[in-house]
Amino acid sequence: MGTRKRWQDKITEDLEKFNIRNWRRETLDKDKWRETINRFAHSNDPSSNISEVVQQYKQKSDKRRVASNVPPPPKVTEVLTKQGLKNNDGTYTCPNSKCPRRIFKAQGITRHVNTCAPEWCKKHKIPTNLFTMGAYPTTHVANGCQHPIWVMCDTDRQHTIGGSVTLGNANIDLNNVDVSNSAIEAGMTKISPGNYLGFKPKIGIGGANWINRNTVYITIDYEDQEGKMHTICRAFPKASNESVIVARDYTVRATKMGEIWIDTSGANHRPNAVADPEQLVPEAPKVPNVQSQPMSTMIDDGHGKHALYNNGTWKHGGRALTREEKKWITENGWPLPN
Repeated sequence: MGTRKRWQDKITEDLEKFNIRNWRRETLDKDKWRETINRFAHSNDPSSNISEVVQQYKQKSDKRRVASNVPPPPKVTEVLTKQGLKNNDGTYTCPNSKCPRRIFKAQGITRHVNTCAPEWCKKHKIPTNLFTMGAYPTTHVANGCQHPIWVMCDTDRQHTIGGSVTLGNANIDLNNVDVSNSAIEAGMTKISPGNYLGFKPKIGIGGANWINRNTVYITIDYEDQEGKMHTICRAFPKASNESVIVARDYTVRATKMGEIWIDTSGANHRPNAVADPEQLVPEAPKVPNVQSQPMSTMIDDGHGKHALYNNGTWKHGGRALTREEKKWITENGWPLPN
């Protein structure tokens, strides 16, 4: 739009200078047209240093041409294939002999080798630093719930969805080593309760500035006590420099900029954190053997009354338990005192 305006201003200026009111009339009278043009048009002698200017542009052009013809760095999968580390089933073997898990699928081998075998990458001129594919802002994921979580963070939305389709089954048993390995091979990382981890998905060169932030997509599942997986979020979009917390109620909270455990509302989700009582997240009641109870259970408190546990809420005598009663249950168990 700016270029168009500049051309309009230039044409208007020329029309005023040449005093042209009717283009058709001016161009039909060739003699008058030549006279008008010659009155304002002047030829300039070529610059004395024109050959020097041409040489400078030629050198710049040669440098750009050489830079554009530089071959791209080798890929991890290509080097592994040449070294015979690609298996018949399509998986790859990590070149680090001390790696506890040597076999990986193609989907996760590049990222693993970059972190597990940096010396090998350096030897084969495979870039592993953050300057090769653009800057790497960090997206932290903190686990404030009571169960381990499995996390995938990537700029490819379909990858975060498709890579965890097999993990979305609530009947998956993570005590099975093969299933656990499948989660890792799919690009998911396990974070234990009370811990956090920073993810650095590769983004474009222009996606790390303050004006234009790339979007990363976060997929999170949590593992219950029986080793089953439950979905918390799928391809949850966040800016590449923002972080999230999995709260105690298994919801995803955006963190305050520069913080790990404090969300945007000021609540502290760090387990056993010392904070303002008004900002602490309400903790679910801890009842002995609560996980062994069915989802809805009647329990005799020893005084002819019953407590109903339903979907995580304890009720006693038809009412919800008070904070003091929950504290008593946590420390002493049933029954409640008179």
